[in-house]
Amino acid sequence: MHRCCAFSFALAGIFLFKQLLFLITDGTPTKDAEWTVPEADATKAAGIEIFVVGVTQQVTITLLREIASDPINTHLYYVESFDRLPG
Repeated sequence: MHRCCAFSFALAGIFLFKQLLFLITDGTPTKDAEWTVPEADATKAAGIEIFVVGVTQQVTITLLREIASDPINTHLYYVESFDRLPG
């Protein structure tokens, strides 16, 4: 819903930066869940590349696969706990 405002680095229709979105989640959507995949699809259609990191066993991998951009093997990651994230 906010993709238009969050990604407004454009000048005369030419984007100055590659548009990337990093989603780090430890579960499944709890608010407006029915909009998750349609919003992800609209975001990708707007040229925004989505990387997804699922943390904990409570994530729904099939949902994260729908959210992430293609190819999945470079856009979807999973770790068992936040302690496993490098940083």
